[in-house]
Amino acid sequence: MRIPHFCIYFALLLGVLLPNDFAFANQKPSSNNYQARLRCYVSYADKTEIIETFPHASAYEVIPTDIGGRFTFKAVMIGEALDVRHISLYAYFQAMPKDLPIHQAIYRGPFKLSRNSKLITPYNHLYAGEVERELKYHCELSKVKK
Repeated sequence: MRIPHFCIYFALLLGVLLPNDFAFANQKPSSNNYQARLRCYVSYADKTEIIETFPHASAYEVIPTDIGGRFTFKAVMIGEALDVRHISLYAYFQAMPKDLPIHQAIYRGPFKLSRNSKLITPYNHLYAGEVERELKYHCELSKVKK
């Protein structure tokens, strides 16, 4: 159903719609306003952390996240706004004198991005340490407004 232009202009005058809220038929949303987002759900000991990351130029720019004082999780997305070249996921078991790597997963692009989140990993269960502590995670990829 098309809305007559005079109705749109009238709504704009009344302040019901803002100019950016309505796209005319010949306008398309600019892809410059979007960027890729990787959201990982990481669980340990019945507590879930949501880790979000956006495209970076280097993996060294991303700071790992402490998970319950037992694990460290790092989600890295290399690329630019909507051009993701690859995604790397790292999990470490915290030990002395340094953390032990227990998992690494690499997903290579190109990735088809949409505004709806899409699962890009399986539901992973990782076990580490003398008492086999369990870390669970899965990740979703989507595009979001900047």
